[in-house]
Amino acid sequence: MKNSFLILSLTIFSFSFLSSQTLCDTGYFGVSGQAVSACGEPVANLSISAMDNLGTTLDSGVTDGQGFYTLCVESGKSGVVSPVSPNDYLNGVSTIDQVLIERHILGIEMFTSPFQQISADVNTTQSISTLDNVEIEKLIYQEILEFENSSSWKYISNEDELTLDAAFNAEFSHQFESITGELFGFDFTAVKIGDVDGLGCNAAVTSTDKLTTSFGLEISPNPFREESQISFSLQQSSKIDLVVTDILGREVTQYNKTYSSGDHQVSLSSEMFDQRGIYLVTLSDGRSQMTQRVIYK
Repeated sequence: MKNSFLILSLTIFSFSFLSSQTLCDTGYFGVSGQAVSACGEPVANLSISAMDNLGTTLDSGVTDGQGFYTLCVESGKSGVVSPVSPNDYLNGVSTIDQVLIERHILGIEMFTSPFQQISADVNTTQSISTLDNVEIEKLIYQEILEFENSSSWKYISNEDELTLDAAFNAEFSHQFESITGELFGFDFTAVKIGDVDGLGCNAAVTSTDKLTTSFGLEISPNPFREESQISFSLQQSSKIDLVVTDILGREVTQYNKTYSSGDHQVSLSSEMFDQRGIYLVTLSDGRSQMTQRVIYK
């Protein structure tokens, strides 16, 4: 009983102490929350902004290593809080996702998560059809560089209210009216659009700049006949998984190795491939993931 009283007292003291602290200047109030992936993992380095109804930025910032953020908004202001989607459309998207969408459409294997439905609705019609698969195919073949009506990621603000039937009732921002005090619990769940099988759980949800500089993935020559070089760079020593698959998602070869910081190359030889065609090269360090296509002709 004494231990329970002590724990309760410490909890109340800690809450009171934290509540009395503020990161904001006088006349401003903190708006705080956490961003996590669809698997519940923290999302770091995600840009988040608070904007008023005219589109003016009230404050902006990025999530920390645990996915937490705090924005400072002037007293009395109203607006919305929402993350900024990085421009990494192909990240995590493959023909496996097309197969899963097709099986769902045909009723062979239905989606079990509202996140899958949101991820599959790449044309934002609030339905899932072959038109979504057509757009994914265009992206994989790089006939388009982004989805026409959707951002690369969507950040759900009402996860607790979502069911399979209510998947398309998802909201993607938090609203506040005439702020007069600290606001907490403005949380977001990140879902990668088009990545139905992974929902972005294995991809870093960070700014475009970080995604670019994380690997600097290049393939040359591309297309190739005899040999091609996969080049990438690392800012720090990392365990790298490099997987080459055909357009149907079947594995051709893979490399699993810890590389030091700096520039690296991996060779692709024509002897690795059974037939000519389009293949996908996916590079991952367990946090971020990038995919590019290579053509063996």
